[in-house]
Amino acid sequence: MDKTNVICLIFAALLSNVNGQGNGAVRLNNNGNTDVSNTRGVVEVYYNSRWGPICIKDASYNHIGDVVCNQLGFNGGSSGSISHDNPLKTEAVLTNVRCEKDMLVILQCEYGTSVSSCEPSDDVEVHCNTVRLSDNPYNGMVRLQGGYYSGQGMVEIYCKESWKAVCNDDQFFKGEAADVVCTQLGYNGYRSYDKIL
Repeated sequence: MDKTNVICLIFAALLSNVNGQGNGAVRLNNNGNTDVSNTRGVVEVYYNSRWGPICIKDASYNHIGDVVCNQLGFNGGSSGSISHDNPLKTEAVLTNVRCEKDMLVILQCEYGTSVSSCEPSDDVEVHCNTVRLSDNPYNGMVRLQGGYYSGQGMVEIYCKESWKAVCNDDQFFKGEAADVVCTQLGYNGYRSYDKIL
């Protein structure tokens, strides 16, 4: 049987696509390393066809760390101003981000897009807890594995004390199923899904 690969959307109306990345995908940039396993780094968001940091001018980081870390699959985290050894030289994509603790993805937070007054020192650095949400799974929990960014990867479900790939036999896993998986992970829907042979 074929396994199923899903790409989730944050907000369908804001979708942009470069190598499958949709608006709102997040990653942590740790001195140029953007590996998906990073637990620390400057927050970068994919928005309007490019990656860039978020800019906070008023030092009010609220729950940005929790939201970003949860979106990356970690059990929360903290945020603050960047350390002097880790500034990015790219222009910010989002400003004045304000998150509530119960938000699941960065584009659910309140934000602006006027970045003219942002400096690299206004970027936000996040430290995620090293415990992954999937480290304490429950029956029926889903996750995406092996993706190049948050919101993309092979669908797995936790069942009978182990993770199992969801198979696609062209009869059962359709757009509605991809939509349910993405919604369960905190996204607003799916962009595409396909088989991995």
